[in-house]
Amino acid sequence: MYLGVVFVIYLLGLIDAGRCADEFCSKDDELCGRRNVSESLLLQSYAQFAQHRLLLKDHYRVETYRQAILGNLADFKDKVVLDMGAGVGILSLFAAQAGAKIVYAVEPSAIAEHITTLAHANGFGHVIKVINRPIEDMVADELEPVDTIVADPFGYMALHERMIEKVIIARDRFLKPE
Repeated sequence: MYLGVVFVIYLLGLIDAGRCADEFCSKDDELCGRRNVSESLLLQSYAQFAQHRLLLKDHYRVETYRQAILGNLADFKDKVVLDMGAGVGILSLFAAQAGAKIVYAVEPSAIAEHITTLAHANGFGHVIKVINRPIEDMVADELEPVDTIVADPFGYMALHERMIEKVIIARDRFLKPE
């Protein structure tokens, strides 16, 4: 199998994240002192259901992810899947619909408490396992090795949360070797 990471990147162009962060942050700005917003503020933001409602209302975004996952069943059926930054669990639900054996929905914010409810309401409570902590704080033996990693790297503060770096950490720690 290829890398095992399924991304649907829908940005129109390349973004220089460092330059953009510098434009929004001054040296005196305590929120952006090292060119990234503090983790606690990000977690507070992502804990708000209103934030996720906005992302879920983006029909094209959600449908693109749904088609990407359900259109690649070989990467999901009877596989162990890691959903990084799961939010309310929409990608986890799509992976479960695609036949995943186990989906680890990793979400460090308080919104994670809703994933279990949504999983059970959709008949996937036995498939989706919620982990309410940051992926970078986890070690390899905490999860069964995964076949596929899914992530939505373009959330509310995509330029500031180092999502690609976290995907690389997850790949190195949890993805099964080829």
